[in-house]
Amino acid sequence: MGEGISLKEFRQALDLIIEAAVEENGGSRIMVEDEVNNVELLHNLMKKARNGSHSSDILVQCDGFIHEWESSGRISAAVQQLIALLNRPHVRCALVAAHDISNGRYSPELPPVPFEVDDDDGIAVKIVKLVKKATASNGIGVTIKKDSKGRVVIARVLKDSIAEKSGCIQEGDTILEVNSQNVQKMEPEEIALLLTDMECGSVSLKMHPADPPTHSANVSNIHLRALTDYDPSSDRSHPCPQSGISFSRGDIIELLICGDDYWWQGRRIGKGAFAGTNAIANGDYHESVGLFPSEALILKRKSGGTMGKKREMDGLGTIRSLSSKSSRDFEDSLPYESVCRLSPSSLTHPRPIMLIGAPGAGRNELKRRLMTLYPKRFSSTVPHTTRAQREKECNGVQYHFVSRSRMEEMISKGEMMEFGEFKGNLYGTALSAVHLAATKGMPLLTPHPLALKALRSPSFLPFIIFIRPPNKKEFINSRSGASLSRGRPFSENEIDSILDQSHSIEKTHGAHFDAEVLNNDMECALSDLVRIIDSVDSVPSWVPLSWATREDPSNEE
Repeated sequence: MGEGISLKEFRQALDLIIEAAVEENGGSRIMVEDEVNNVELLHNLMKKARNGSHSSDILVQCDGFIHEWESSGRISAAVQQLIALLNRPHVRCALVAAHDISNGRYSPELPPVPFEVDDDDGIAVKIVKLVKKATASNGIGVTIKKDSKGRVVIARVLKDSIAEKSGCIQEGDTILEVNSQNVQKMEPEEIALLLTDMECGSVSLKMHPADPPTHSANVSNIHLRALTDYDPSSDRSHPCPQSGISFSRGDIIELLICGDDYWWQGRRIGKGAFAGTNAIANGDYHESVGLFPSEALILKRKSGGTMGKKREMDGLGTIRSLSSKSSRDFEDSLPYESVCRLSPSSLTHPRPIMLIGAPGAGRNELKRRLMTLYPKRFSSTVPHTTRAQREKECNGVQYHFVSRSRMEEMISKGEMMEFGEFKGNLYGTALSAVHLAATKGMPLLTPHPLALKALRSPSFLPFIIFIRPPNKKEFINSRSGASLSRGRPFSENEIDSILDQSHSIEKTHGAHFDAEVLNNDMECALSDLVRIIDSVDSVPSWVPLSWATREDPSNEE
C-alpha cells in the first residue's frame, strides 16, 4: 500500500474483505458507516508500515493497534469485527503481501550464488561443499591432473557421482583449496590424499571455474555389445581402477559419456539379447557408472601407438600413468559392436533359431524334440546333395538333389550356408533354404559354428543359442555315459573332446551368443529352450545396429 492509495480507496478495499468474510461465515454485516476513525487507524497502520524493513513488522504493528483498541475500553461492534478480521490468518497474510508489494519485493529470495571474487587475485572462484554418503565407495567421483600450465584441474567428472549430481563441478575447474587448505603448490598425489580424508563425510572445494563447455559430450540411447573381456584392476593404464567397470564378451553396455578420446563412461546392464529388459522398462538401474577404454584407445594399443605421458589422480589417492602398452592382449576384432533393441512386432517373418554347440552336447536331440512337440510352430531346412536319389526319396523333401557342377557353382557364388564332403558326395544347406523355411514357421538350425559368419546378418536376423554341456562329472551322471545318437556309452576321451570343443566354440564365438542353455538334464534344457524362444517372439532383444536398417529378406531371391 503506497502513499498514492487514498483513505477512500483503502476503505473500499476493507469493505470487500469484510463482505467476503461475512459471506463465508454466513453472518450479517455489523460494521456501521460512521466508524470512520477505526478505518483511519487501520489506514494509518498501513502507511506507517510502508517504510518497514521486514514483512513481520506489519504484523507487530497490527498486534499493537489491536492491543490499544482492546485497552481503550471503547469496543464497538465494528471494532470487535475488525479485530476478529485482523486475527484471521488469511487477512494477516494479505497485509504481509500488501506490505511486500509496496516495498517492491516481488521475486522470491534466492540463496547466494556460490561464487565470490577473490580480493587478492581478482579472479572469480566458486566454493562447493560435497557430502558423501556412508555407503558410497568411489570417493566424490572426480579425477585430477596437471594441465600444461602446471595447474591441478578436474580431469573428468564421473557420471552419477556425487560431484556430477551437485552440478557445480565441471572438467577443467582449477582446484585452489581443499577444506580451506591452499593446494595450488601441491602435487596431484597430495591433493588426492586430501580428497580421500573427508572429515565427517564432506569436503569443501574452492575452485577457479573452467570456461563453459561449447558442446555436450553426453549421449543417450547408445548401447554397445562387448566383444572382449575387460577388467580395470588388471589394466595398468586405467586412470581410476576403482571407478572402472568390468565386462565380459556378450555384455551390453550403456554408453553415457564419450567426449574423452581414450576413456568412455557407461554402465553394464546385463548379458545377452534380453539384458536390462526390466531396468529399461522401469528406468531402475542398479549397476554403477564407470570408466572403460574407448574403441580408439584399444585400437591404438593394438597398433602399438603412443598415447603420450599423462598422469591422472582419482579421489581415492591412487595414481595411474597412461602409457601405450596394454595390460592384456585383445582379440583381432573390434572391441565393441553398436546394438539396438529389435521389437518382434516389427518383423514380417520369424527369426531363425540357431542352436550352436559341440557335437555330442545335445543340440540335435533338442531340435528333434522341439520339432516333435511343436510341428506347426517350427520348420527345418532341406539340405542339398550330389549323391544319387534313392528309392522312396522325393526331391525337395529329404534332399535337394543336384549335380556336382551345380553345387560347386553354388559354393563358389557364396550361396551355401555350410557344406562338406562325405564318401565322395557333397552335402550342404543353401542360404535360400533358410528363407524358404522362414515362410513355413520358425526355422530351427543346428549348423556348424563356422556358418555364423554367413547367417549373422540383417538378411536372416538369427537368434543364437549356445548349448553348453555340463562339467565332466555331471556329463557322465546326467546321461549315464550314453550317447543318444549311437546308443553306446561315451568314452572318457570322447567326453573330454566334447568339453574341449565346447570351450573352443565359446572362446571363438561367445561374444555373439544371444542366450545359452545348460544341458545337464534334457527335460530341464528343453524347458529352458522353450522359455527363451517364447521371449524371442514377445520381448525386444539386442541386435547389431545395422540390422535396424535391414531390407525385408522376403524381397531377396
